[in-house]
Amino acid sequence: MEKTIKLSSIAAAYPKESKTFHQKIYDQCKAVGITGCVGHWDKEKGLIGIYLASDHGLGNKVEEGIYPIDMSRLEESLKALTVDPNWRRLVFTGDYDTHDILVRGGAGRPRTPSEKEEKRVINLINEGVAEVDEKRPLEDRERNVARHGAQVRFIAHMLQNELEKVKEDRGFSKPIAEAGPFPLAAISKGVWAIIHDIHELKAFYEDHGAIMKEIWQPNGSRQLHGIGEKVTLSRGSRRDLHTTASR
Repeated sequence: MEKTIKLSSIAAAYPKESKTFHQKIYDQCKAVGITGCVGHWDKEKGLIGIYLASDHGLGNKVEEGIYPIDMSRLEESLKALTVDPNWRRLVFTGDYDTHDILVRGGAGRPRTPSEKEEKRVINLINEGVAEVDEKRPLEDRERNVARHGAQVRFIAHMLQNELEKVKEDRGFSKPIAEAGPFPLAAISKGVWAIIHDIHELKAFYEDHGAIMKEIWQPNGSRQLHGIGEKVTLSRGSRRDLHTTASR
């Protein structure tokens, strides 16, 4: 999973380097305007490129959607791209998973939506963004901000459909498996709210009569554990989310 260029991503890409070094790289990227862009990272070399939309017009300078950059001469390596005064419209700044989607259907607690209902909600989000941001038209999928289903089902999806990858990686991607990162934007019946931490998220679920996913509960019986970019599940009472990832 490629990550946007930010201080935490830089620290993860250069684990043996100091915080001073990480800050220096971040400041370099910020100075040329590529912080927040989706970077292409190499395990040995660190940041080596950024992702561009398919209409970049740069020919063979871009390979598989990646524009190569050289951190030792960053500004110079970006010249072919930045010569266009509107170059920022070409870069990807990431897309967003919906955190959770709940629907009501008569009495009872909110429920998980069907695939069709989920797609409709995601489409409505992108439609709303398109109305206020002409650079993200609804029909241009590459520039839709919401592209994926609810993050809350990530672990179950990986165990059901990509178990071998979970075993190979020895865990799940921490930023997706955990609740957050905060803050989150939430909407219910047309009213927006900002959720700042896990306790506010739990209160939001409770206020709407919904049950928060067990592994996200601050004191849940099943917990995520791990240092770095991967986490595993502690043993719980349910077989479907067993400690498979830690084997």
